Amino acid sequence: MNTFLIIFGFFLLISAGALFITTLQTRSRPAFTGGVVAVVVAILSILLGLTIVNVEPNERLVVFNRVTGNLAKPRVPGIAIINPITTSYRRYDVSFQNYTMSSTFDEGQIQGDDAVQTRTSGGQLVSIELTMIYRLDPEKVNLIHVNWPNESYQDDFVRSLLRSAVRDAVSLFSIESVIQERDSIDTQIETLVIPAMEEQGFFVEDILLRNIAFTDEYAASIEAAQMAEVRAREEEFRVEQFEQQAEQVQVRARGEAEARKITAEAEALALQLIADVLRENPQLLEYEYIQKLSDNVTVLALPANNPFIFDLQSFMNTLPEPSSDTNDSQSLIPTPEPENQNN
Repeated sequence: MNTFLIIFGFFLLISAGALFITTLQTRSRPAFTGGVVAVVVAILSILLGLTIVNVEPNERLVVFNRVTGNLAKPRVPGIAIINPITTSYRRYDVSFQNYTMSSTFDEGQIQGDDAVQTRTSGGQLVSIELTMIYRLDPEKVNLIHVNWPNESYQDDFVRSLLRSAVRDAVSLFSIESVIQERDSIDTQIETLVIPAMEEQGFFVEDILLRNIAFTDEYAASIEAAQMAEVRAREEEFRVEQFEQQAEQVQVRARGEAEARKITAEAEALALQLIADVLRENPQLLEYEYIQKLSDNVTVLALPANNPFIFDLQSFMNTLPEPSSDTNDSQSLIPTPEPENQNN
């Protein structure tokens, strides 16, 4: 519908009425002619406004005959020509839209707590919040118009399908696995929803599980179990640390013991080699001993068969000093024995 042409047509009708009033007062033929022309143009403008319809890029136009009720091919974006007398039409938005069921008051299509209350395979109650992103198939808007008139598909079809799919999917899982198997639940919901949506003329872009909530009692028990598991893991970690430390001590002790064993074996082998060398060269020990004496030491060596070595200086210091008395001094000098005169 071209609103501008319709408004312009009504403006011309008002102008024509003014001209006709002027004609009645003045009996002016030009005013009468102008009024007739204004009426004709106004009618044409209104008819054109009703006939020319602008279809937006995100829209499809469902056109049906008022008399027979037959549906024409949906009009695509652009200018569409519609017979306003025998034909009617309805616009459908084919862009992405979403349907949300949430426990937050004004977050979903229905205000208040609209989360899906369902039960697991064990009968425990859980609350599921989700959003489905979808759009109308542009080629199947006629089917949607017939099956869900006045765009009632959201309340009468989408909502019911989602709630049923959520209940069927969650009932396959135990309450303990609901969180761990979140992706599996999402996949199961998509398996149930997507074919049914496509059959009715909708494309599903994605289904998002927003939140999974438990009853207060079960949430408290889960929290207690998780805390116990955390404490158990911490204790297990400490035990592992102690075991690692003990293992390190054992490894270090084995290493030290092995090192001492190797050192002792090396020392024993060295001593055995030294003993073998000394057995073959007994004078080597004396030689090594002499070599290690200080350069300041004066050495007095007794006969070779004597195993003792003396410091000459120390030995001289132990002798008594000679007396000043001549007789005493002479007494210290041994008197040679007289030769045998027979010789």
